[in-house]
Amino acid sequence: MRRAPCHPRPLRFLAVALAALAVSGCQQMFTTSLASWATRPNPPVPKTLSQDQATMYAQEVVDNRDTAKAQALLPAMAALVAGNPGDEAALAAAAMTAGVATGIDEALTSIDLGAADPFAGLAAALASIQVTAESTAIFTALADNSVDMATLAAAGATPGTFLVAAAAVILADVSATDLALLFDTDPGNDPFIDPGSASSVLAHDLLSTATSYWPSDPLLSQFGNLVP
Repeated sequence: MRRAPCHPRPLRFLAVALAALAVSGCQQMFTTSLASWATRPNPPVPKTLSQDQATMYAQEVVDNRDTAKAQALLPAMAALVAGNPGDEAALAAAAMTAGVATGIDEALTSIDLGAADPFAGLAAALASIQVTAESTAIFTALADNSVDMATLAAAGATPGTFLVAAAAVILADVSATDLALLFDTDPGNDPFIDPGSASSVLAHDLLSTATSYWPSDPLLSQFGNLVP
């Protein structure tokens, strides 16, 4: 669902949102309903995937938070989604893999909540988040409001699958300099997000699609205003 353009909005609210997400949301965001029996240890990274193989690999990278392997799997996952439109099981596996591949989990869990300044170094960690062309293609398919959400959820996708994607596409589009300003104490230094940018529109569509199926999910409710 597309929106009418609105005025740019300061990104400072993301600092609070990300801190809360790191405390309460990361585990849920990377928890799936995929069967753990489908995994096997350290399978090699293939060039092509069947749907069953994609499910197995998705569970492996989610269970192990294996960013490097998830990134290596992206070309095959994106090709599987592109070659099988309407296959929600393939899309769920690809979306979860792409979420891990962004590195957002590593960035958020790098916060030392016991430190005097828990945000020290977080801007640099957030700057490492990346959303490649393959991830963008997968997330765009995930945001399509024609997706059969019941089938997608049965295949293992959760509200967290969408939250990871939405947060990652926004953060990957913010410069390292602006990310550092998120934690600056001077509100006059707030960087802004362009609501008409491709990343903002995609993030909004991801959140809208998820909310349409999980209207009472607490994380989706909490971060429904993640993008303007």
